[in-house]
Amino acid sequence: MDKQSLHETAKRLALELPFVELCWPFGPEFDVF
Repeated sequence: MDKQSLHETAKRLALELPFVELCWPFGPEFDVF
């Protein structure tokens, strides 16, 4: 698994969790869940 696929998989799995939402409090380059 490379860096890009690891990030995409982690993002997908995090968004499947209850009460999780994606936001950008530190700017568009940092995804925060």
